[in-house]
Amino acid sequence: MFTRDSHIRKYVSKLPSALESLHGDKNEYTESEVIDTIEKYRLNEKYSIYALLLFCSDEAEPLKKLTQSEKDSMLSVIAKANSFAELPDNASHPSDTC
Repeated sequence: MFTRDSHIRKYVSKLPSALESLHGDKNEYTESEVIDTIEKYRLNEKYSIYALLLFCSDEAEPLKKLTQSEKDSMLSVIAKANSFAELPDNASHPSDTC
């Protein structure tokens, strides 16, 4: 049985190259591009909000509902889940872009 952290690790390890191959090399992707990629690569959608935080702008509808404190907390969860992996460059600055 997979845990939240294992799903987040898969987002971090698989989504960057998957998004690039399907949608081109971009600094950020749309919500639909991220969700479509998660579906096409058969990743678990349950924690997709974490993928949106990593790969979308703050203008993505689900992210608009989050406070900066909630985003920071989620980024801490991502960092902890991936303590041995390198996060995407844009993940460290949630207030700029995701």
